[in-house]
Amino acid sequence: MHQNTNVLNLSEIIVAENVDEILRRSALRLEQERIHVRELHEDSRERNAAEAALTSSVASYDKLKAYRLRLRQAEHPGPQAVVDRRTKHND
Repeated sequence: MHQNTNVLNLSEIIVAENVDEILRRSALRLEQERIHVRELHEDSRERNAAEAALTSSVASYDKLKAYRLRLRQAEHPGPQAVVDRRTKHND
């Protein structure tokens, strides 16, 4: 029986919505961290630590955005993805 692979199941929808909310909150937190770093003295040990934490936070945020992009592609695959899925399903 052929299953429609373009439709996400309920748990995938919930995950996508949660990831969207995490991204929204993370973007706000990153902006607050950037402001904090700018307010610290240029050569302070505290600023160096804050910059390192910000760099780590940005890297984590970027990974989460990439994950969300993969979810979005699963929600709306291009024509080639649909063809590939049907080909694999029928083999």
